[in-house]
Amino acid sequence: CLGVDGERFGSYRADGLIVATPTGSTAYNLAAGGPALHPEMPAIIINPICPFTLASRPLVLPSSEIVQITVDETRRSGALLTVDGQETVPLEKGDVVTFKKSPFDARLIVPKENIFYEALRSKLGWSGDLDA
Repeated sequence: CLGVDGERFGSYRADGLIVATPTGSTAYNLAAGGPALHPEMPAIIINPICPFTLASRPLVLPSSEIVQITVDETRRSGALLTVDGQETVPLEKGDVVTFKKSPFDARLIVPKENIFYEALRSKLGWSGDLDA
């Protein structure tokens, strides 16, 4: 079950959910059909992995929203929370995971040239002009 700022948004029947920031939007989220967000865009992405309905689409929210994901009580078993592909934490039915923006900004080293668009061209296989 997905909640946004304390209000129930809905449920997803999917293999999992990706919660991504703009910095992480060009990794697993992009590979799972989610949007690529510019790193300076203050947003959070909720992207269902292999949803069981075509109506389930990625959701982009302002980074000021607090997102809560509750493991459904009707599941046959618990779930797993994986953080950045590294740490895996087992979750039980009814467990709630809360995502919110830190009061501290991450300080990243960014090259003088803007590599965001070059990275998109490379990852998406774009080359040359985009003609309609």
